[in-house]
Amino acid sequence: MQDDKQQSVLRWVLANYSSQYHPTQCVPINQAGFSGARVWKATTTAGEFAVRQWPAEGLHSDRLLGLHQLLHHMRDQNFALIAPPVTAGSGTTLVEAINHYWQLEPWMPGAANYQTQPSEAKLSAALRALAAWHRAAATFRPSENHRQWFASHDSAASPGIGERLRLVFKWNSQRLDMAARSVEGHTWPEFCDVALNLISAFKSIAPRVADELRMAASLRFRLQPCLRDVWHDHILFVGDEVTGIIDPSACRSETVAGDIARLVGSFVGDDRRGWETALTAYQSVCRLSIDERAAVELFDRSGVLLSGMTWVQWVAMEGRPVDDRERVLARMTTILSRLQNMGG
Repeated sequence: MQDDKQQSVLRWVLANYSSQYHPTQCVPINQAGFSGARVWKATTTAGEFAVRQWPAEGLHSDRLLGLHQLLHHMRDQNFALIAPPVTAGSGTTLVEAINHYWQLEPWMPGAANYQTQPSEAKLSAALRALAAWHRAAATFRPSENHRQWFASHDSAASPGIGERLRLVFKWNSQRLDMAARSVEGHTWPEFCDVALNLISAFKSIAPRVADELRMAASLRFRLQPCLRDVWHDHILFVGDEVTGIIDPSACRSETVAGDIARLVGSFVGDDRRGWETALTAYQSVCRLSIDERAAVELFDRSGVLLSGMTWVQWVAMEGRPVDDRERVLARMTTILSRLQNMGG
């Protein structure tokens, strides 16, 4: 959207809320990334808020509304590190405009700065905050039309393990050859070098990881609402304290092992001491079973394996535009390094 049109749409969206939320200023925070979501920072008489525009082909509105109910329930449980969306004048937490859904949520203070300012105290605080998130979310009882996404189960197979097994098998030799040809035809040489190495590492490691996933697919875990994409950039700090856990859009029922793996891997990579510090901090709030501990490692390995191929698919095979090449290349290089440490 052009700036004038963009501001006009934002004013229309926020006019659906009470006057205290009408903005004096709206500043874009990001361009639409691969997720398609866009965010603006709105200054109002009630304080600072985030205006989130969901992509036109994004999440089902029922799932978003169920997620909003979960967040409000967690706030009612005195978990303060989240941003439950504000209710509009119509009584809903979603506003529809120009073929998009929109929501207004409190702006969370702090910065996602662990990588530039790491410390053991921050790592421990992040994992205690994640455990507290899980503890609060586990008490949520979704309405019937939201159970498919947010129900808890005492003993069930992990959806994530099954999905990852299918994704590994999907990358068969024919598709890997197609990916390599797409990479070789790309005009970004630095990307091509890393991408071809990622494909080679996948071929080497995938059979072992597939065997591990196949065995784990028969295990039963406690399932509950989990973030499923909680990583470095979603944990905000002021000093050594966590002040926010943002962007829960991928939330769905899963074993907590998936969240732990995603977050700790993004913080410390292959630093075993960091992993022990993180797991100790998490278990000071919520204990893990033996199977959950093992699943953390499997989610980490399979996540690293598949994330490299996701970048290859997005950039080379689908031709998605990359606004920040340096950042994308750094993430791909980190993935490659971890794969090489896994034996690739």
